[in-house]
Amino acid sequence: MKYTIEFFRVILISIEVLCCVIIGALYLWVPSAFEFVGLSVKSNDEALKWLPALPIALCGYSTHLAWKILNPSDDSNKDLHGWPEYWRLKLRTYVSLFFSGLAVFASVSIWLFATNLSGGHAGVLLIATIAVAVVNTTYMLLAAFTIREITEK
Repeated sequence: MKYTIEFFRVILISIEVLCCVIIGALYLWVPSAFEFVGLSVKSNDEALKWLPALPIALCGYSTHLAWKILNPSDDSNKDLHGWPEYWRLKLRTYVSLFFSGLAVFASVSIWLFATNLSGGHAGVLLIATIAVAVVNTTYMLLAAFTIREITEK
């Protein structure tokens, strides 16, 4: 039971979800800004080609960081696996990878369906995928730094 509660807590109370809620609220209040971003990206072939690639690159780096967090490279952080709360770290890492995967899925959908999306929807999707990918990668990097700092003491 505690695993299920922790799972939903990690998903619902996360910076990534907060980012999406804030971007959704901003879209409701200021749709013209997102429309401008979406139309600008749709009209520029280079921007449409490279901006959606940013979440994909960040997802790759997040996966690398997750590997470093969960799989010890030397004896210094093998103690981490014996930590009683290790399952929480593992759960949070897997949820972060899930959010990265969602950002990749959304950015690929921008590439595939950009001509069918309205300017506002394209702008919201692009800004949300980049924001979620950046926040997610930042937290994974901070976790890797913290674990390294703790295990090397």
